Amino acid sequence: MNESHKGQAAPDLAAVLALVAGSTIVVVPARAQVPFPDWENARKSADVDALVLAWIASHVRGPLHRGHLN
Repeated sequence: MNESHKGQAAPDLAAVLALVAGSTIVVVPARAQVPFPDWENARKSADVDALVLAWIASHVRGPLHRGHLN
């Protein structure tokens, strides 16, 4: 590390923290996202494949393309 840059990060971080503390920004803790609340039972279900595929499909962006293998 270059000696001329040593120690500059701490004052910058302190300034940023002071700026954020005095701002009107409200930080709300993120809620834990549980894709399958009852996974212990769902994973043993006969419909587990459909459940997982539906979850994957819910996260795909853009238009839905249904292709055919033949």
